[in-house]
Amino acid sequence: MTEVTVSDDGKTIAKIIPFIAALTLAPLVLGAPAWGLMWLSEEFNLYFSFVNFIVVLPALAFFFGIPSYIVFGAPAFWLAIRHDGSTAAAALVANTVSIPFIVLCFYLFVEHAEISLLIVLYLFFGSVFAAIWRWFFGKLYRRFAKEGPNAQRN
Repeated sequence: MTEVTVSDDGKTIAKIIPFIAALTLAPLVLGAPAWGLMWLSEEFNLYFSFVNFIVVLPALAFFFGIPSYIVFGAPAFWLAIRHDGSTAAAALVANTVSIPFIVLCFYLFVEHAEISLLIVLYLFFGSVFAAIWRWFFGKLYRRFAKEGPNAQRN
């Protein structure tokens, strides 16, 4: 049976250790192998190959997406779990809300930043990888928190 922890006010209590573990490992599920494959392609001189093109996307998403994932995604996931909400919706909202802040940081700290390209990249690739990382986060959190298959799927 699935055991659900509920506080006195009726809200679900997120388990902190499984939360941190899932939050940390979710982007690494794709990011670490992508960086490893990029290193292998460098070692075997496979420049501009199809594999290198496919691998560079999750590697760059890992590099560029981690700040908004931690700053915006972590609190959104925490609130979603605490209030029995959807982590999918939380990921979408967190990614969308983070874009103005990311664009502002690039504008302030990177000379000649192409703002419109940044917005498109973060909206498109950010939305794709936010959904993928959210899916891994949900799977890992349920497994680490020992929630069964009948638990509410976020």
